Amino acid sequence: MAKILISIEVNNPDEVIANEKGKLIGLASKLLSKEKRKAKVEQEVFEALQQELGDGIKKELDKRGIDSDIKVEIVE
Repeated sequence: MAKILISIEVNNPDEVIANEKGKLIGLASKLLSKEKRKAKVEQEVFEALQQELGDGIKKELDKRGIDSDIKVEIVE
């Protein structure tokens, strides 16, 4: 089976936390170290991407009449 590996590195976790005002990251995250804040933001991005990819691929395949099971995994 073919696999797709996507790497994302967030370079501005503090700005993301400030801009989201708690939507993605809770207030407790502001108390974490910079590396832990970065990891938390990256994890939220991965989870959002995982959801969007799974849903988007399934919809497109359904439109084309392709019956499929889609599994998008986050591998660390």
